Amino acid sequence: MLTIRRERIGTATAWVEVPDLSKGKMALSAIILNRIADANPPAKSNTDANADSMSPAVTQGIRVYKRGEVLNYDMMVYPAFNKNEQTNDDLLMQTQIVLGEQQMFQGQWRAVTSRVIEKDKKGLHVSEQYKLNNIKPGIYQLRVTVKDSKSKKPVERGVLFGVEP
Repeated sequence: MLTIRRERIGTATAWVEVPDLSKGKMALSAIILNRIADANPPAKSNTDANADSMSPAVTQGIRVYKRGEVLNYDMMVYPAFNKNEQTNDDLLMQTQIVLGEQQMFQGQWRAVTSRVIEKDKKGLHVSEQYKLNNIKPGIYQLRVTVKDSKSKKPVERGVLFGVEP
């Protein structure tokens, strides 16, 4: 009797930009994309389950989602603190999803504090999620822009992701 053993192995490579915090200016970390598991996944046959486990979640360095999945992102916001005043109340954040030059989604400017899940002396860990229901297959860019009332120009980060049917 022949036994076939399937295991996942592979390699991951990604460029990670580390912001220079010594300049005292507002900075953003890289955006980390991840997947939120469905709390009530549909029942699948054994064949379907094996096919899903074999499909790559990342293709050529771009995280790929199926239509209807939840895209979750995490990142750090490093505010420019004035020595006399350390507040994050005036920081605003906006998220966009674009396909080429076409804007598919643009969120409202909202307080960064509404998305903070953790903070430390240097920065704010923010997170947000989007359900990819009404989005066509393709390669998109998630853009996150942060501004405050004292800065002349906002700070922006982007990351590519794909959607398949």
